[in-house]
Amino acid sequence: MRKNKRLEHKDSIEKLPSEDKMSEDDQVLIDQLMQGFEQMDQAIPLGNPPQVEHLRQIVVEQKRVIRSRNLFELLMFVLLAFAIIGGNTFLVMTDLTVFGMVQIVTLISAIAFLFISQLRAKKKGDVRHVK
Repeated sequence: MRKNKRLEHKDSIEKLPSEDKMSEDDQVLIDQLMQGFEQMDQAIPLGNPPQVEHLRQIVVEQKRVIRSRNLFELLMFVLLAFAIIGGNTFLVMTDLTVFGMVQIVTLISAIAFLFISQLRAKKKGDVRHVK
């Protein structure tokens, strides 16, 4: 039985193309690839690199845009904080029970948000802390 398997392997090895033929095929493939690379080099022109001053100007402009956006976000945060604090203060002065209900609803909402985000993080496998 082993002799039959050896004979089968020997026959399959003899059926493989010779190394000379494989190297010719490889050489043809390499020549085609090199020709394709040369065509790509001709099709894609080499551009001039941008000037350092131009890059510096782009960076300065981006920093200015980011700074103005951060200033806008800070202004919106302060205005919203004043509105919330002022609204809660007004609510305490006018009706203490409504203020208490708003605080309870806010607390329950915050706990629910944390619980749901914890479940989603475990579901995704992205747990930030290990117990």
